[in-house]
Amino acid sequence: MKICKKCKTENPVSRRRCVRCGTWFPPLSFDEQSRIATEDDLYYDLHMYGMTQPFLDTLRDCIGRKYATFRGRACFTEYWYFALFYLVLIASYIAGAYLCDLWHDSPIGTLILFGLGFLVLLGLLIPYLAVTCRRFHDVGMSGWWLLLWLVPGLGVLIILIATLLPSVRYNNKYGRRP
Repeated sequence: MKICKKCKTENPVSRRRCVRCGTWFPPLSFDEQSRIATEDDLYYDLHMYGMTQPFLDTLRDCIGRKYATFRGRACFTEYWYFALFYLVLIASYIAGAYLCDLWHDSPIGTLILFGLGFLVLLGLLIPYLAVTCRRFHDVGMSGWWLLLWLVPGLGVLIILIATLLPSVRYNNKYGRRP
């Protein structure tokens, strides 16, 4: 594997450019070329589905760099890492509400806890909608499909199916392949 000097991303030895930022690498020696095929087979299988982006990098990108970016594309892994993170936060908020309701020792402490949790969930709603919109772009759909959240039951099912679809393998009208 090669490490890109610009973005610190791991790249297969056979790549001439960085997978993430597009920086050119120097040419390979004959010894490096001879071991390329065996080393890169697994990497390409994983990269085809976008499974090479680490979890914390995804969270940093979605919450920081792309907080309210509805343009562009989000690979399968970027969407599902952030969606699962958001669902875990919602589940912990509900569990915390249940436990505080059982113990209800301090109503002011409970109110502060619920208020802070609600603000966190509300603040992360924008990046969740943004990454969902970018995921729709990655499968070739318009971001306006997000309005299906307003249709009870069937809308959520359609959105779930759309986010499980494989990425379009080429550049589309929404941008380059991530």
